[in-house]
Amino acid sequence: MRLDSLPPILHSLWRSFRVALGLLTLLPAGDLSGATPAERRQSLYLLPLIGLVIGILLWFAWFMLPRSPWLAAMVVLVIWVVLTGALHLDGLADSMDAWMGGHRDPNRTLYILRDPTCGPMAIVALILALGLKLVSLGTLFQADAAIFLPAVPVIGRVGIIILYGTTPYVRPGGLGEALRPEAQDRYWLFSSLAGSLVVMVLFLGFVLVAALVAAAVAFVLVRWAAMVRLRGFTGDVAGAMIELVETAALLVIALVVAM
Repeated sequence: MRLDSLPPILHSLWRSFRVALGLLTLLPAGDLSGATPAERRQSLYLLPLIGLVIGILLWFAWFMLPRSPWLAAMVVLVIWVVLTGALHLDGLADSMDAWMGGHRDPNRTLYILRDPTCGPMAIVALILALGLKLVSLGTLFQADAAIFLPAVPVIGRVGIIILYGTTPYVRPGGLGEALRPEAQDRYWLFSSLAGSLVVMVLFLGFVLVAALVAAAVAFVLVRWAAMVRLRGFTGDVAGAMIELVETAALLVIALVVAM
């Protein structure tokens, strides 16, 4: 069956899925120039599904690799970075530089967020985030608990839904502005959030509950810092939030399975 023959709502969802895929991954998504503003906004609700695609690909990579936990951890981490185009790591680096160099000045903070160069804090943040992910992946694979891995990218992108639903976007024309929901979109936004959380908890149980608590703490801290400094967030802050939430969730999962 041709995609053009799908009912309009399914065709629109498919285009929105491709928008989300093309916006936040390097996976092929086709020509997105014809996507409407509504389809771009609708792609926000599908971000947990994009996270699931990433998570399944990471799990499949682990499944195909030799059973050497630390070698597999390194390869899976590289694939993780490549799949996302290091976009969220770039946001984390920019955010750390901006928070330290902005001197509590919102305008200076926004200026540094636009600066493509990396300072010492950016480098330290990247080393710590990637190091924690690597050690957590190695621990997870050593415990033969890779089944939990697909949930981690989903949790990070659930955080994006909450961020857009609760926090003003403060950079007009920024990359993330296309995803900003309108008032009439809120029902679908929170439906997507609730559905994602329920499915994850039902399938992964206590371990995931512990990961969600850690992710929630990381999310609250990032949002609090963004509101204090910027009275909102930017695309870089959203990228930093994904990285920090993913790292917190993966670390707690590794700690639980290692007990």
